[in-house]
Amino acid sequence: MSNLEIDGNSLKIEDIINIVDNSGHVILSDKAKDKMFESRKIIERIIDNNDVVYGVNTGFGSLSSVSIDNNSLEDLQANLIRSHACGVGDEMKPEHVLMMMLIRANSIAKG
Repeated sequence: MSNLEIDGNSLKIEDIINIVDNSGHVILSDKAKDKMFESRKIIERIIDNNDVVYGVNTGFGSLSSVSIDNNSLEDLQANLIRSHACGVGDEMKPEHVLMMMLIRANSIAKG
């Protein structure tokens, strides 16, 4: 079993395959954690200042002019995920899902 540290920048296809093939563990680099924390602080500042930012505290698409109450922002983000949670066809293989999750985690690690 091998470990992989992700930082949002250096992930290679070989790393992804190695994690899936060898059931390794993935960890966030300290730098990635710091970047994610800083990004979170920016979002919190936007909310605290009542600044309007598309998709953070507004609706999406044709509803972009609709302001979302601060108490509903968590629901807004959860509903965005739910609205994309559909699929057709056969179930994906677990290793393919793991690969996609790793790529997504690496993207989020950019901050």
